[in-house]
Amino acid sequence: MLRRALVVLGVITSTLMSAPMASADAPAYRTNDYGNVLNVLPPGSAGNANAVQAAPWLPVPGNPLPKTYPAHFHDQFDMYQDLLYGYGSLQDSGLTGFYKDASFGVQPQDVERVYSPANAPGGLTVLRDKAFGVPHVYGASTVSMAYGAGYATAEDRLFLIDVLRHYGRGHLSELVGPSCGDEQMDHDQLQLTGYTQQDKDNQLAYIETLGPLGREGRQMIHSYVAGINQYITEALLDPNKMPVEYPLVTLGPPTMWQDSDLIDVASLVGGIFGKGGGNEVGSSHLLQFLQQKFPGHGGQDAYQMFKDFHAVNDPNAPTVVTDKSFPYDLQKSVSAKNAFPDPAAAVADPTTSTISGCAGVASFLQSFKLPSVMSNALVVDAKHSASGRPIAVFGPQVGYFAPEILQEVDLHAPDFDARGASFPGTSFLVELGRGQDYAWSATSAGTDIVDQRIELMCPTPSTDTDPKARYYMLSGSCMKMDYHDDAETTVPKPGGPGVPPVPSMTIHHDIYRTNAADPIQAIVLGFTKAAAGQGLPAGSDVAIVTQRSTYGHELDSAMGFLRWQHPSMTHDAKSWMVGAQEIGYTFNWFYVDNQDIAYYVSGKNPIRPVDYDRTLPTWGDGRSQWQGFQADGGHPQAINPAQGFLSSWNNKPAPGFGASDDQYGYGPVFRQQTLVDNIKQQFALHNNQITRANLVQAMEGAASVDLSAARVGPELHKYLSAVSASTGLSSGEQRMLSDLDGWIAAGSHRVRAQHGDATYAYPPGPAIMDELEPHLVMALFNSVFCADPNNCTAAEVSTTNGLASAYTQHPMGWTDLPSGRLGSSYDGGWEGYLLKALRQLRRQAGDTTDPAMGQPFSAAMMSHLCGGGTSGCRTAIVKAIHDTFVANSAANGAS
Repeated sequence: MLRRALVVLGVITSTLMSAPMASADAPAYRTNDYGNVLNVLPPGSAGNANAVQAAPWLPVPGNPLPKTYPAHFHDQFDMYQDLLYGYGSLQDSGLTGFYKDASFGVQPQDVERVYSPANAPGGLTVLRDKAFGVPHVYGASTVSMAYGAGYATAEDRLFLIDVLRHYGRGHLSELVGPSCGDEQMDHDQLQLTGYTQQDKDNQLAYIETLGPLGREGRQMIHSYVAGINQYITEALLDPNKMPVEYPLVTLGPPTMWQDSDLIDVASLVGGIFGKGGGNEVGSSHLLQFLQQKFPGHGGQDAYQMFKDFHAVNDPNAPTVVTDKSFPYDLQKSVSAKNAFPDPAAAVADPTTSTISGCAGVASFLQSFKLPSVMSNALVVDAKHSASGRPIAVFGPQVGYFAPEILQEVDLHAPDFDARGASFPGTSFLVELGRGQDYAWSATSAGTDIVDQRIELMCPTPSTDTDPKARYYMLSGSCMKMDYHDDAETTVPKPGGPGVPPVPSMTIHHDIYRTNAADPIQAIVLGFTKAAAGQGLPAGSDVAIVTQRSTYGHELDSAMGFLRWQHPSMTHDAKSWMVGAQEIGYTFNWFYVDNQDIAYYVSGKNPIRPVDYDRTLPTWGDGRSQWQGFQADGGHPQAINPAQGFLSSWNNKPAPGFGASDDQYGYGPVFRQQTLVDNIKQQFALHNNQITRANLVQAMEGAASVDLSAARVGPELHKYLSAVSASTGLSSGEQRMLSDLDGWIAAGSHRVRAQHGDATYAYPPGPAIMDELEPHLVMALFNSVFCADPNNCTAAEVSTTNGLASAYTQHPMGWTDLPSGRLGSSYDGGWEGYLLKALRQLRRQAGDTTDPAMGQPFSAAMMSHLCGGGTSGCRTAIVKAIHDTFVANSAANGAS
C-alpha cells in the first residue's frame, strides 16, 4: 500500500450551539466546537515505553516478536489500514469505523486520566482519553497551555524528540554514538543549517520583535521547553517514566532541553518538507553531459533537450488552480550570470567529518531518514456537497514510523483552540488540524526558495595567518568567508555500530559561510574547479554554496500558525490567508469552513533577475543577487474555485508557476490526476451532491492506483495499434499485454483482495508493469544516456533491488521499484516522458486521435531516441516487451 496520508481529516462544518468557555480545571466536551471532524494518526498516540513495557519486544533468538503493544501504541493502525479494504461501500455512518472523533475535549465517560503537571506557570489541566490516549491540554493562558503541551510531548515522544533535536543540530552521533550512517546524516543537516549557538539565540530574540504574536510565541517556546524538562526531571527519578532507549541505546539519561532546540527541530522538518530547489549543480551536470554528447547547433540541441527533461512550465502539467495563471520564475536563457563547475573535478567537502573509512556503511538510525513528499488534499465546495456545507479530506504524509513522527494534540486557552497534528518538538501549536469552525492542512509545494551559487575564490592575503581562512569575490572585493568548527563529542554506544568501537572522540565539521545578502547567508557545500570556457583561467578555484530564503528564520513561520489557533484572528477564508502569508516555508495550504474552501501557497519566494537561467547555478559575486521577495498577491491562491473543488498530491500549484530547479516531474503525468478523476466521477455518480464518504472514496480509490499503468499503459496500447506492432509479438507476449490491459481496465490497483492476503488481487498486472516500465524507458532513452544503447554500464544506469532504476546523469530516478521502502508507482516524472514520446511517435504514424502535447519533445530529442532516430522505435519497443516477457517468465514460470 502506498505510504500516503498518515493524518486524514474528514471535515464538514455544521452549526452547533457554543458551550461556555471551559476553565482550565473543568473543560467541557466540545466547548467552542462548531465542527464535525474525524481523524486518524496511525499507529497511535503513545510513543514511549519503559524497560518493563519494552521487554516483550526485545528480540529472543528463535522467537518472533510478540504482537502486543503498550496502551495506545498501535490502536489506530488497523483503522487506517482497513480503510483500503472497506472504502468501496462506505457510507457516512461507517466513517467512525476508520476514523476517530476529533472534537475538542473528552466526553466524561471517556476520561482516562486527569492531571496537572508540576511547576506549571498557571492553571493547567491535561486530560487523556480512554479510547486513544490523546492529550487534551487546557491552560489558563497560552503560556501554561504550552507548558502542558511540552510535558505531554515528553510523555509521548521523549526519545523521538531527542533524536529530532540532535539530528536537526547535526549532532546525531552525539546521541547514539559514532557510526558512518549517523555521521552522514549529521553532515547532510549541517549543509542545510550550520548554525552556531549565537545564530539560534539571534533567531529567538528576533521573533520577539514580530509584534504581540512574536512575543507570545517566544513565551510559549520557553514554557514548552520547561514542560519537557519537567518530565525529564521526573523520569530521572522514576524508571517507569524513562524510555527504554536511554539505558539500551544511549547508555545515559536525557539531557535538559533549551529553547534553541526548537530551532533544530524546525530546521529539520522545514528543510525536508518546506523547501524546494537547491539542485542547480545537478542540473548543470545534466546539461554539460548533453552538451558534450550532442554538440550540434552550437550546443542548442543539448540545451533544448535539457529543457525537454526539465519542463519549467509545461501547459499539460496538472495544477491545483486551473482557471488563473500565477507567473513566477519562468525559465530564461543561459547568460554570463550562470556559472558552471567542472563536473570532472573533485569536490572538497569541508563538512565531511573526521571519521574515516565510512564509505557505504549504514547505521542503526539510517532508516529513520524521512521520505520525499507524498501528501494529498481533497476539498469540495458547498454547492457540490449533499449537506450544503464544504467537505475536506486531508492527507499529510510523512512515512511510516513507530512511534509516529507526527503527534496529535488538543490545545486550549483563552482565545486559543486547535486540535490536530504537529511535529514533536514543535507541538506548542497545531500545524495541521482544525480550529473552532474551520480546518486546514498542507501538502509540500517545493517552490524554489533555495539557490546554489558558484563563488570565485581569491588568494588568502599574506597578512591572514589563519590556516582555515578562505576568501571569495563579492562585488569586486576579496572577502573572507565566515568560518566555525562545528564539533560534537561522542562515545561508542550500541546505537552506533557502523564502525569498530573507538574511544571517546570529538567529531569536527568545518562550516564556511558567505554573506550572500545580509542577513541571509550561504553555506559552502564544497570547493572545486570552474568549468572551462567562462572567461576564467583554466582550473580556477571556486566554491559551491547554497542560499535559502528561510535561512536564519526557522521560527518566523510560527506567526502564521499562531494566527490559525486564535479564533479572534482567523474567522474566514481571507483572514486565514493572512496566516498563510506569514509562513516562509513552501507548502500548499488548504482551508475549509462552513461556507468556503480556500487555497494558498506559502513561501518566502525570491525574486530573481530575468536575464539568466535560474534552473542552473549562478555566480555568487553579486551580479545575480535576489531582488526582494514575491508579493502575497502573486502566490497561487483561490477561494471557492469555479470547478467546485481543490485537490493536490504535491503537483504544480498553478499555470505559469515555474517548477523549481530540482523538480523534473511537472509534466503531463502526475499522481494528482487520479484524485481529480475520482472527484469528478463522484460528482457524476451523485448528481454533483457528494457526501463525506464519497470524498473519502475518491481519496482512497486513488491511493492504490499504479500511475505508470493508468497513464502510460493506454498510450502504449494505442501506439502498438498505430504501428501494427502486434505482428511482431509472440502469442505469449500478446497474452501478457492482454493481462496488462485487463488490469488497467479494472483500475490499475496495486491492492490485495483482502487484508492479510499474501499477493495482489490481480498479481500479473503489477508484475508486468514493474518490469515493463524500465524496459520502455531504456528502449527510448538509452541512446541519450548510454554510449551503447544495447548495453548500458553500471556507471550509466544504476539499479535498486535488482531492477534498473535511474540514469546516473539524470537528477530524477525512475519509478516502479516494488521493494523500495517508500512505495512505488505513484510518482510522475518518467511516466510523463514516456507518454510524450509514445504520443508523438503515434502522431508520426498518422494517429492523431489524441490532442497534441502542449510542450512536445523537441526535434533534437526525437532525433536521438531509440538508438538514433524514431524510425527505430518500433523495433526498440517490441524488444522491451520481449525482454519483459522473458524476465517475467523466468521469475514466475510463465510461457
